[in-house]
This record gives sequence, C-alpha cells and structure tokens, in this order.
Amino acid sequence: MGRIAAAAALLALVALLAGCGRDLPPTAAAAPPEIGLAPLRPDAIRGACLVVGTEASPGYDPARGAAELARLAALGARWISLGPHGRQASLDATQIDFPDPGPYRVEEADLVQALRDAKARGFRVLWAPHLWIAPELWRGDIRHETEAAWQEWFASYGAFLRHHARLAAREQADMLSVGLELGGTIGHQKEWRALIAEVRGIYPGPLTYAANWWQEVEAVPFWDALDRIGVQFFYPLASSTAATPGDLRAGLERIRAGLEAVAEAAGRPYLFTEVGYRSSPAPWVEPWVWRVALPEDEVDQALCLRLVVETFRDAPRFAGLFLWNWYLAPGQMRAADRRFSPQGKRAESVLGAAYGGPAVGQSTSQIEAEGQGTGAPAPTAAPGGNR
Repeated sequence: MGRIAAAAALLALVALLAGCGRDLPPTAAAAPPEIGLAPLRPDAIRGACLVVGTEASPGYDPARGAAELARLAALGARWISLGPHGRQASLDATQIDFPDPGPYRVEEADLVQALRDAKARGFRVLWAPHLWIAPELWRGDIRHETEAAWQEWFASYGAFLRHHARLAAREQADMLSVGLELGGTIGHQKEWRALIAEVRGIYPGPLTYAANWWQEVEAVPFWDALDRIGVQFFYPLASSTAATPGDLRAGLERIRAGLEAVAEAAGRPYLFTEVGYRSSPAPWVEPWVWRVALPEDEVDQALCLRLVVETFRDAPRFAGLFLWNWYLAPGQMRAADRRFSPQGKRAESVLGAAYGGPAVGQSTSQIEAEGQGTGAPAPTAAPGGNR
C-alpha cells in the first residue's frame, strides 16, 4: 500500500472508531471493586520493570520514586527490575562502552540509588544490564564476520558483564541477568558458558538470561548453566485484530505448552523478564511494537494481561513475571496513553488482582465482553527493538 493510501486508510479508521459508539473505559480508580481474578501462586515473582527517567524527565527523582514504589507495593508487587545500559556503536562493532546513560539519559548512579530505595522498602531486585545500539538498531541482530571479531566482542561484553556482576553483588541485588535479547550471539556456547562461570565467581545470587520470544527461547543452549529461563514475552496471541478471548486463550495455551517443554528439557523454571501490551486496539497481534499511530484502548490491554495471568498462573514450571513497564515519572505521560504502562488504566486493576493487592477492577465477563477486537489494522515491525 502506498503512503497516501495508507494515510487515507488510517484516517478512515480513526473516523470509524470515533463514530462507532465504543466509549473509552473508565480508569482503574473508577472500576467496580471486585475483579474476580485469582492471584499468582505465593511463590511466584510479582514484578515490574521500572523506567527511571524519560526523555522529558531524565534522571531519578527519589521523591517520585518513593511514591511509585509505594503504589506498586499496594498492588502487591514484591520485585522490581532495573536495566543499566552499555552502548555499542553498530551491529558489527566489537567494543561496548559503559556505563552509559542510554536513551533516557539515566546515569548508573541513578539506577543504583533506585535499587537502594527499592531494597529499603522491602522489594527484591533483578539487575538486568542490556545493550543499546544506536540509531535504534536491535541488539538481537548483532553479527560478526570473523572469529577474531567475535573474540573481541566477547572480551568487551565480558568486561561489561563483570562490572555489573560486581555491582549486583555489592548492592545485594536478588537476581542478575547475564544478557538480554542477544540472539545473534548464543551460538557461541563455549564463550557464554565461560562468562556464566566467571560471573558465578563474582555474584552469589541466582542468574537468568532474558531471551527474546522470537526464535531464541528454544535455541539458547546454556539454560542448564543458569537458574531461571528468562523470557521476553511478546508473543503474538492471534493474527486477527478481531480475535475473540477464546482465540487469545488458544494462542496462549500453545505458548504455554512450548515454554513448559523448554523448561522441562532444561530442568529449570521460566519467568517473564518482560511482559506487557500497549493500550491500543488489538495489541495481541504484534505486542512487541512500541510506536503506533492508533487510538487508545484500555480494554484490550487489560484483557491481554488478564488472560496471560489466567493461563500461566498454575503452569508447573512458571516462576512469575515482570510487567513491562512502570514509570517512576508518570507525570510525563498522559493517562490515556497508548504505551505499555498500566498506570491509571484498567490494566492496573488487573495487575493488583494478579499480585494479590487491594486494587479494584472488573470481572472476567465484563472485560471479555468489551475486549472483542476493533478490526483496526495491526502495526507492522520487526519482532524486537530497542526501548
């Protein structure tokens, strides 16, 4: 479709949605008091991935952080994840610069302070260093043409990882991720196993690796060297924007069967190091897409999160989840925002019910009746990308 035709189609869609009589849902605070969703098992991780700063509000404000940590605690969250950055200039670069403030201009010292504040409030912390490759290239596409280049890259990544292992040990982080979405590198099993063994000598806590959902979770050859299988859970649940809750459940059941098989083969439990959905129509089609030009839709976001919890809550090898994402500077985003955060939306009530907090919300039948898909065209993009 040409750009003019695509733009016309999008304008027509917006007009159709505006006139279809589908009211925007109330905020979480205005929802009925009973959500009817059973919480995760008591031993499951109940976490959130914190976004410490934004482009509009870089850095860390301890007062804002305290307020949002209290809000998460009230929802029943007991873990948070923090992601320090290293910067790689290009996909074939062999050097990693660190520490790096990353896309949101958050210094490592800010993240360490956020970690300390979270620990002081009783949270457990996953320290999850990852690479940022400008300009907005995906780390999963890292490739090198020669063995010498690979060895240079692993030497630099090893220095990056050792730095964060020492930091995690010093600050008593409760879990450390040795990598995130580095699918182009996992074929070098010998190097990865050596790095993991080295990290074990520095950091005493449990280790994970955050594998991208697309062709990586099943391919990682060193799960047995780690304590948890980490899953970046952005699987498409259905291909149609008009999918029913039954269709989404069927998609989730297939995903659950696949993850249970991987976990059984590795002898390790799995956790969702990131899972989330945009608050836009039919986010189940391409959940990994984070920039869309679609209307806001809280209902479909809440429905997806609810069905994920219902599907995996009793899975034998499921260890819990970290919701992507939770802003420590929520004033920089609109309440009716199309981003992943559930803050001030119906999904916040679902999160509270899943985590056993006192949040309010809706029953299954209410959410399912409203979340039937809008027929909106799905965005198209690669199955991964920088955030």
